[in-house]
Amino acid sequence: MHDRQFPNEPKQIKPGEGVYPVEQDGMMRVQVSGQISVMSINGLLTKVIFDRNPTNEFFVEESFPLDWMFPHLTPFGIIMKINRQPLPELTEEIVRRDHEFWAKFSERLIGNWITYDTPVSNIVSWIERSTSTGTTATSKAT
Repeated sequence: MHDRQFPNEPKQIKPGEGVYPVEQDGMMRVQVSGQISVMSINGLLTKVIFDRNPTNEFFVEESFPLDWMFPHLTPFGIIMKINRQPLPELTEEIVRRDHEFWAKFSERLIGNWITYDTPVSNIVSWIERSTSTGTTATSKAT
């Protein structure tokens, strides 16, 4: 409604959000639709839960971006830890630990053939072969 009433002000509704006023039982209510709208509500709910539980640690599998979380996230294996305070930066130590985790994790899945020196073309060839056969190749790409 704000965006319609004040078209010259910054927009409050994101592209792809469906927010509509509807009348129900003689009262005006707001109806939302679409993934972005639903995930925005999820973001607000998770923020309330996070704020009201200051002694608990929180972790998230980040499959859809929740804007408020970004400054609080650090890698924690295959998930992300939501830190209480925003981080000004990802430290060298955080990046080193994350790199070490993913090196070991990917070795279990596909072997340890991907290094900093592996040409991108080898990785692409491996992916194309793996996806075209419907299998996950575990041998070294050539």
